[in-house]
Amino acid sequence: MRPAASDTFNIAGRHGSHGHQWEGVLKTYQGDFHIHTNLSPCGSEEMSPPSVVATALAAGLDCIAICDHNSTGNVGAFRDAASGTSLVVIAGIEITTAEEIHIVGLFPDIAAADRVASEVQATLPGSDSDYERRFGEQVLVDREGRRVGHERRSLALATTLVLGEAVSLIQRYGGLAVAAHIERPSHSVYSELGDLPKGIPFDAVEVSPVRSRFIGLREKFARYGFPMIGSSDSHYLHEIGRARTLMEAEAATFKEFAAALRGEGGRKVAYV
Repeated sequence: MRPAASDTFNIAGRHGSHGHQWEGVLKTYQGDFHIHTNLSPCGSEEMSPPSVVATALAAGLDCIAICDHNSTGNVGAFRDAASGTSLVVIAGIEITTAEEIHIVGLFPDIAAADRVASEVQATLPGSDSDYERRFGEQVLVDREGRRVGHERRSLALATTLVLGEAVSLIQRYGGLAVAAHIERPSHSVYSELGDLPKGIPFDAVEVSPVRSRFIGLREKFARYGFPMIGSSDSHYLHEIGRARTLMEAEAATFKEFAAALRGEGGRKVAYV
């Protein structure tokens, strides 16, 4: 079921399965830019490429981003699984900083995402059987969801990168740095620092499904002027699309999403 659009996007009565026509060449696309797979130690086994792609399409999404904890190992499999469908898969990662803050990185291609993941994982210790018993398996899969290996780094742990270093690393490879689930009481900028630190050039801040008592924090963070997007931070299939971003752009691509965050040519974003 598709949620109602925000007031920023007047698309009442124009819902179709995908891309809704706007003035000129712009359309409204719906994206969920923070989805985990069964590679994340906290991700459900059901988060396989075929299942996630099918669920995202059924939810009316035009694009998703695969953002596992400290790894990009399954991004290629999910992009392959979406090949031949209308769904666009963006390469992403969720970095845990030294302060225990989660930062989402979104990238123009898998190669850039993999380079960031390589530097991130160089700061993590290896995993062992005790680690997997505590945190869960870290499964690498192919496009059909078949297991092809395991990630051997401890993805559930914090990296040694402080917040500014993580943001700089993402942007150095052409990525977008997003402050994840900013209003949550754990692993967010708010929970760990109490505020957005000055001088950190986020490309956007992310809101996600939370209990109503945290909604007021969105107004606080909106005053900083960063674009605000909605993402589900899905770890289970039923969570996909429960928060999403409306993107007015020419296509459901990374390039157009980046332009929408910057407000170029009438492009814009809103969250629902």
